[in-house]
Amino acid sequence: MRPIIIKAPGLDTPPLDLRPEETSRHVFSEISNPQKPKKIGTISNRDAFSSKIDLKSIAGATYHENDFGVTAYIFLKAPGTDIIIPPELEQFAPSIQAMVNHNYSQKDAPNRYISIAIFQGTVVPNSEQPIGPYSHHIDVVLDEWLRGENNPRSQRYLINDNASLRTPFYDHRFKYDLNDFKPSPNEEDYWFLKTSQDIKDRIESGKLEAKQFEAGDIINFGITTPHGIINPSKPEERTLLSVNFSDEPFQYHGAPTNNPWLAQAMNSTKTKQKLDGFSHD
Repeated sequence: MRPIIIKAPGLDTPPLDLRPEETSRHVFSEISNPQKPKKIGTISNRDAFSSKIDLKSIAGATYHENDFGVTAYIFLKAPGTDIIIPPELEQFAPSIQAMVNHNYSQKDAPNRYISIAIFQGTVVPNSEQPIGPYSHHIDVVLDEWLRGENNPRSQRYLINDNASLRTPFYDHRFKYDLNDFKPSPNEEDYWFLKTSQDIKDRIESGKLEAKQFEAGDIINFGITTPHGIINPSKPEERTLLSVNFSDEPFQYHGAPTNNPWLAQAMNSTKTKQKLDGFSHD
């Protein structure tokens, strides 16, 4: 089988230069005024989108497995290449095409990395922690932000196929400080944004109204949007697709060269120079 290729022009612009001493100015000013998510389309074939895949069989994918399902991560694009979708993921090609069409209205978009995360499995009651109103958080990690992997120009698109598991979000302005970050127990330099005291206070006072999109909507979600975790009342099957556009490759998603189709395309570009520190497993 051959991969699905979405044509994209290649540019050569430098990534953002974010220095640690500028953390408070860059990070807090951006996350305090989150992007407002918006619907850009709807999946054309729900049955095809939700078809079961053996995610662990995708060549070059990095995956995480728990009792409820598998999440696979893989890169589709590096600067100077087309978007190269492994043949096992053909069912997602129309949705990814819609996201690319939308994202490429931004001037520097063709020079970004594109990586995806796919979850398929059963979400059971109380399987996520935390749950409830204080599950709201922002997917901001300080070291990723400073490396340029996760910054104001990064974009995320989401599709969820289960109406009972629609992601609740807020598009209000919030206040944050360093007390709202907490370290991962596994990595000393891995700091991520938890639910802020400002969000908690507003939830308790009834001043916040969570919003949701419909199942099957293609959503330009944004990196800095506060969102939550739904605790289902019964086991629910779900396919969730997240597509990320970033100036630097998300290290959590593995290496761009792990995708053999993409690695082949990168051999004829200058992007290999940007991959110091990545494995070629």
